[in-house]
Parts: sequence; structure tokens; C-alpha cells
Amino acid sequence: MSTSLAACAHSRTPLAPSLQPGSAADVGPRLDNYSRVTIPRDGSIVVAGDDFVASGASDPKPRKPAPKPASFADALADATRLKVVDQTRPGDTLAAGAARVSAGAPGDLLVICFGYGDTAAKTTPAAFQSGLEQMIRQAHKRGAAVYLVTEPATVLKDSAASEPFRAVIRLIGAAQGAGVIDTPPALATALLGPSKTRTQPLAAVRLIAGLVSQYIRVASPAGAS
Repeated sequence: MSTSLAACAHSRTPLAPSLQPGSAADVGPRLDNYSRVTIPRDGSIVVAGDDFVASGASDPKPRKPAPKPASFADALADATRLKVVDQTRPGDTLAAGAARVSAGAPGDLLVICFGYGDTAAKTTPAAFQSGLEQMIRQAHKRGAAVYLVTEPATVLKDSAASEPFRAVIRLIGAAQGAGVIDTPPALATALLGPSKTRTQPLAAVRLIAGLVSQYIRVASPAGAS
């Protein structure tokens, strides 16, 4: 699964789209032939990532009341009406995020979005690939499906350095049975502009949340009427 955002960079993402119903028998770590996942109505999604999907940085000049930072987890919860556990941290690396995820509840779907933090930390692409493979295998073993979201190329000076991580994500997704949502530079150009921060505005996180939610089916718990 590879999703292009270029054509919908200016579209408004609905907060509560009508999710397709799924069968309780399809709940589990495997995606269907259309790269969709089925989650119980009472299930949950875990989101792990760095600056691209984490809550915004604090305002250098605090205002009262302070505006709520843009949160991908909140936007995904709005889009799906499912419980979303936010395991994202600004500046995080894949290794740190993997440790945090493994210590918590697995959820029914794990959405992984790393690259910027690992670029800054000078993680090698080989180490990134090994860690990502292990993170996916562990999620599948714990019964969670996995989506990988590539962080788009941006106007930031280290964007070219993060391209190897995007390439790893595309490769690993196909090989490890994870869905891949590939975000192109158009997202950064249309929504972020020449920003000096990777913190995403609400429009961006809603757009990504809407795209992820298109692949989610919801099933009533087994035995429910």
C-alpha cells in the first residue's frame, strides 16, 4: 500500500468518516488483500513516532490559555472514534519508541512513524532497518497489525539525510506484512511551508489521520449482537 497525498493536500479531512464494517473473524495482525485492517469496536490503536506525529513544541512565549498542540493521536481518534494510545515523543528515535511500545499494551493496530529523530541521532540505516523489523515482528506476535508512515521530505536542511530511512520503511513494509503510507514532499510544501520546526499544524495531522483511517475496518466484539 502506497498512498500519494499530492492530489489531496488541500482537501479537508472529515473528523468522523463512515468506517467500513468488518467481521470479528478478520480481527488480527494480518492485513487483507486491500491492505485494510479490522479492529474491534472496543479495540485500540497505538501511535509511535517522533516530531512528525508528536504533539507540537511548547510556545516560546506562553499564552493564557495556551493553545493545544497539534496531535496526530487525537486526530486519529477523532477520525476513527476508536481509542488511540499516544506513544509519540518529539525528537524520539525508533529504538526509544520501540522500547516504550513494548512496555505498554500492544493495541490492535500499531502506527509507526520515525525518521527525523534518527537522522538527528545519526542512526545508521542498517540499525534503523534491524530495529524496525524487530518492532514489526513483536507487534505481530502480540496480535497487532502494523502501518508504517514515511515522514515527508521537507525544506529542512537534513531532509536529504533522512531519505535512507524513508527507503527502509518502503522496503520493510513490503517484506514484513505491514502497510505503508508514503507521504510525498507535496505534504510538506502545501501544509508546512518554509518552517524551521518539524512540528505539524493541525491540518497536516488531520490529513494523515484521515488517510490512515481509510484502511481501517471496525467490527463489533465477537459474540456481540
